[in-house]
Amino acid sequence: MKIRLFFFIFSLLYSTVIAKMKILGKSRCTEAQMKTYLVKKNPKVNKKYLHYVKYYLSEGQKEGVRGDLAFCQSLHETNFFKFGGDVIPQQNTFAGIGTIGRGEKGIYFKTPQEGIRAQIQHLKGYATKKPLVYPCIDPRYQLIKPHGCAPHIEDLSGIWAFPGYDTKKYKTLKQALRKRDTYGHKIVNLYNEIRKTKPSIK
Repeated sequence: MKIRLFFFIFSLLYSTVIAKMKILGKSRCTEAQMKTYLVKKNPKVNKKYLHYVKYYLSEGQKEGVRGDLAFCQSLHETNFFKFGGDVIPQQNTFAGIGTIGRGEKGIYFKTPQEGIRAQIQHLKGYATKKPLVYPCIDPRYQLIKPHGCAPHIEDLSGIWAFPGYDTKKYKTLKQALRKRDTYGHKIVNLYNEIRKTKPSIK
């Protein structure tokens, strides 16, 4: 009985550990998988957004950030590049940096690549205290205190996005975390779907 209890507790702890996904590291989804998944979820997507996929991967690689997770974050924030919320496409910000709701547009970037670079830098600021490789273009990078306070995507719930969970379903963030139904978990779910995607677009 004690042995069974031990393995039950161990399995719970183990599943909790592996459920968390580090922001730093190498991308595991391929460019083709990411493009194919985007078209699958948004068949009418403007083809320029398919071109942006390479920015997520290259900018992420240079900073040591998972570009595929940054892409998933943008899919969530922009509703698969359909937009419709406070942010508009012309802002070149695809993760809601500086957007606080109530019609606040947030930050504008000159080019899509700059917007994605700023997103990568912002993710890195949350994930680690290590310095940036490129000069900082994220105007909110220094507002992250302390740097390294959220090393996992799941940790962004309630930090990057506030409150970070559906307040109609849960009373607290803690409850939503237990159910794995938060801002960060939604990003992880998108990532898992992309990993299962059979690429059909190069």
